[in-house]
Amino acid sequence: MPDAFIARSLAGASTEGGVLSFLVIGQMIDIRNFLLLPRAFHRRIVVLAFFITFLLPFVLGVFINYRG
Repeated sequence: MPDAFIARSLAGASTEGGVLSFLVIGQMIDIRNFLLLPRAFHRRIVVLAFFITFLLPFVLGVFINYRG
């Protein structure tokens, strides 16, 4: 939840896609998930999940910034 306050303060200084990416990536990729997920899933699945979690918001953020 504190990320929402930071994103709100960045709204005037950054683009909409950047704020959206910050909110999604910040919640999904953090130290806690990095340490806990390999205990429940295979390392390959965790790496794939982090890669997809980073790639999709990045592409969506770029699309939002360039759509108009």
